[in-house]
Amino acid sequence: MKLLCFDTALNKLYMALGEENKILYSKIIENENNNFASAQLTLAIVKMLSKFGLTLNDIDALGVNVGPGSFTGIRASLTIAKVISSQLNIPLVGVNSFEILSSLGNKNEKIAIILDARKNNAFVSIFENEKCILAPKMVKCEDVIGLIQNANVITDDKMSNILDNALNYELHNFDLGEKLLKITYKKLLNKTENNKFLYGNVVPLYLQEPFISKPKTIMGGVKN
Repeated sequence: MKLLCFDTALNKLYMALGEENKILYSKIIENENNNFASAQLTLAIVKMLSKFGLTLNDIDALGVNVGPGSFTGIRASLTIAKVISSQLNIPLVGVNSFEILSSLGNKNEKIAIILDARKNNAFVSIFENEKCILAPKMVKCEDVIGLIQNANVITDDKMSNILDNALNYELHNFDLGEKLLKITYKKLLNKTENNKFLYGNVVPLYLQEPFISKPKTIMGGVKN
């Protein structure tokens, strides 16, 4: 089984090609200035497959990060993944950012993932023994500390400013594409898993309404 996985929801473009859970190739593409790496996804997929003399027709399943993260990045990767999955009639597995980042910690310990949600909000999810014990949610930043007692914390650049001793994943060159692929393969093995992100029900995990879709308030009413 050949797997193709990609993630443009987090801080970079992460890609991985695998044979079951064995990594054949992975690549990380940085965002540069205002040029988002998600714009390079289609070409990067073609180049990665060509290194092994493969085409999309050789891929048996896909894995994609459904968020939370960059709204643009989530939409870009999920749209491409759904098109490929539909055209080739192959499984598409959705993995969220919390699952991916929690794999950076010790699976035997309590791990809290805290991500910036802007406007004094944070996204949070907690794992223990590889199980999610606090489902992804959005909370006020001042409420974060009360949720993460006795947990090892993994966070991003912005939230690291208020979370002492947290692991800032953005300061390290972690290959999150490899992590995504291994989680994807594990979910594929567990085909009876009651997970809405598996197979045909892959949807974005925003946890809040995209800012661009919120109605603007104007004098005398609301502008759509």
